[in-house]
Amino acid sequence: MIQAERGRRVVAGGRTLGVEDRRDRLRELGELFRQFRKRTGLTGKELAQRAGVAQPTISRMETGRLLPTPETVDRVSAALGLDEVSRGELDALLARLRDEVSRLKGGLAGREAANAARVRGARSVTVFSSAMVPALLQTAEYARLAVAIGRDVDEEDAAKAAAVRVEAQAVLFDAGREFAFVLTEGAVRTWPGSPSLMPAQLDRLAQVATLPHVRVGVVPWRVEAPAFPLHGFTVFDGTVSVVEGLVGDVTLTDPAEIVAHEEAFEAFAGAAVYGDALRELLGEIGADYQMLASRLEK
Repeated sequence: MIQAERGRRVVAGGRTLGVEDRRDRLRELGELFRQFRKRTGLTGKELAQRAGVAQPTISRMETGRLLPTPETVDRVSAALGLDEVSRGELDALLARLRDEVSRLKGGLAGREAANAARVRGARSVTVFSSAMVPALLQTAEYARLAVAIGRDVDEEDAAKAAAVRVEAQAVLFDAGREFAFVLTEGAVRTWPGSPSLMPAQLDRLAQVATLPHVRVGVVPWRVEAPAFPLHGFTVFDGTVSVVEGLVGDVTLTDPAEIVAHEEAFEAFAGAAVYGDALRELLGEIGADYQMLASRLEK
């Protein structure tokens, strides 16, 4: 297997990503493509013909002067006969690069666009959340508050970011993908803005949980926690895990770290409730929110 900065942590959102960051990552991507091609014994011209793309496209990719489109990546990967491990390595690097390029556009909306692109590029998404409802499951009102609350942000930028976040949720209805969400009850009981918006948010969780390719579970307070839920994370295709922090996201690609997150997810998933038990729990929490909202309104 060809190594591409295996184990490197990439922090985005907490600092300004510059042009040099993008150039370095493009060169790294180009070298990876070049090594894959040489391993097959193909020339650049032969690869271009086999993939059905222009020969200059292959040259620009390998010299780090072009970020290929997803369609081009699929064509070249098929022509190279990449195995699952090699394609996963390539996709992990592409996800990081597209994330950095999107963030160069600036603002919360750019960050949300990068996150949406990463989700669209994945076939399997596994999410654990101990503090809030995950972005893919948020109602529009919850999303608007989630991107802005407690932060000094531009209102217009925050509104655009929330809209991008909600639009990205359309991927949930793609039956060709798999989604798994596990939340702690604490995440569901933490409310932004007003408790009156939470019943609709709970209904959203219950509705998404009915999709056959989406699994949603909540770990009740009454169940002993299998570990301390120090932070949430999202694993994409078993190759990349993203930890969302207060000042930016941390992207992990080390196999040992990915395994640790997957094991933690399975532990919490084993303690969660699903189906009818989930709906019953959400109903109880919803009733508590209604009582709280009534009390606060007096």
